[in-house]
Amino acid sequence: MKHTSRLLLIIIATMILTGCSLPMLRESSVNPGKTPENEPEFTVEQVVLSQGFQNTNPRVELVRKNSQTKLIVSPGILQSTGIEVSKIEKIDDVYNIYLVNSSYSSAELVIPQITILLSNVTQAEAGSLKFKIVNENYTPISVSYGIVDVLKKVRSDYKISSDGYPSIKLVKDEEMTIWVIDYESIYDKTNLEIPLINLRLKVNANTGEVVESTKSLISAYVDHGTVLDFKPGAGILYSLKDLENESNILRHQNLVTGEKTDLYRTFSQISSARLNQSGSAVALLEREGDNASAFTIALENKKAIRIGSEAGIRPESISWMSDTEIQILTSYSDNQTKILTYNTADNILTNTHSFMMDLVTFSVMEDVMLASQFTDKETNNRILLSDGRKGLQFVDIGFRPQILTEELGMHLVNQDNTTENRLHLFNLKTLENEYELDFDVVKADRISQDELLVVERLPGKSSFGLHIFNFVTKEITSLGSTNTSKIYLDRATDTIYANDSLAYEAEAKDIIYALSLKNLKKR
Repeated sequence: MKHTSRLLLIIIATMILTGCSLPMLRESSVNPGKTPENEPEFTVEQVVLSQGFQNTNPRVELVRKNSQTKLIVSPGILQSTGIEVSKIEKIDDVYNIYLVNSSYSSAELVIPQITILLSNVTQAEAGSLKFKIVNENYTPISVSYGIVDVLKKVRSDYKISSDGYPSIKLVKDEEMTIWVIDYESIYDKTNLEIPLINLRLKVNANTGEVVESTKSLISAYVDHGTVLDFKPGAGILYSLKDLENESNILRHQNLVTGEKTDLYRTFSQISSARLNQSGSAVALLEREGDNASAFTIALENKKAIRIGSEAGIRPESISWMSDTEIQILTSYSDNQTKILTYNTADNILTNTHSFMMDLVTFSVMEDVMLASQFTDKETNNRILLSDGRKGLQFVDIGFRPQILTEELGMHLVNQDNTTENRLHLFNLKTLENEYELDFDVVKADRISQDELLVVERLPGKSSFGLHIFNFVTKEITSLGSTNTSKIYLDRATDTIYANDSLAYEAEAKDIIYALSLKNLKKR
């Protein structure tokens, strides 16, 4: 007894199935003079109108799953709104699969994928059978140039670099079938002054000829170098290499006037630099092997003053407490850490905290301090808190702790056995977790009194989502996505500053560029 279930249209973006191609006879009609045997029992489980055009040839694939015999039937490229399996006939060792297409004049070009369960065919039997797709009311559209070959040619001819995949559509007019290819936020290798572009191409699918191209310029080159600090209204600090004498330069750019100023030059590595809130001075940390030194630099006269000269002091990190006070985390010896305070007005260095342990980072607000203690773990450390009345209290495991308000702290936690991180908010009084942001967080920077700019690693690991997270109301505003995680936001001008490495250069080169929020990728 034949059991036929007809299913019209379920539009699904993609379907992942594993299978093997089976022998298929390409004729669109059955062999004349042959009498069909008993019609096989089958059920149409799913119809997908796919726009994944990697394989455009008609084909039948066998899927073995849970002792069931299933077929994935792809009739090729059709203008379709749905497709039916009207019947399946078996003649000798050939299964004839009859397909009826539904369409109208403005229907899109797709590749239907039909999942069929064969009820009375074992997997062993199916492996030796042949299949024929019988087109009852349509003719598949053929293309001479598949999308894989077209994209290879486009990347070569247009000198572009992209980690992601473009948006692709196949359209047909009265004259030709056309690949419509949309690239968002890709690098133009031929124009460093405008590194990031959008590109739309229309390619004749049967000749391979580009019939139309549109390039949109969406970015502006700032400089080459590595961003160390960014403060809206105050400017951007970055380091770059002087290739002539192999020295390192600390450069400041005023984001309002565009003026660039070289503040400091050294043959040592510039490991960090921080602007004070007014943007009038810089706290700098440089390294030479195991040795490190801290300096302050006034932007007005570019004079560098070394902080402290006591033997054995090894500054590990620096941060501004106020416009004139700097805190320095130092390592005197193994398992001994001190936090020093330096006043730029009177050049006085004082010891404010001392701990018999290795601290990596810290955050201070009045009498409260959050710190992370080094452990043998690759990413997570021990997060500790001191409120000025007790010793250090254990909070959680994680890294990058930060005090947000008098009652709220945050830190990142690396998920066990993964590369994913979660952002945790916790109460500074009770030490209890209050909220977990369900993103794979690369970094989170404070951009206002109540907001963080959160950079999320998106699935596929080649692009990053940008979100504004209000940690008071827990509201999330998604801005778009970028090619790099090194992102800085100027809310006043709705401008993103990005720092990325151009790996397609002979030697990877770090560049800094700007683009408007409206030009971020929206997918």
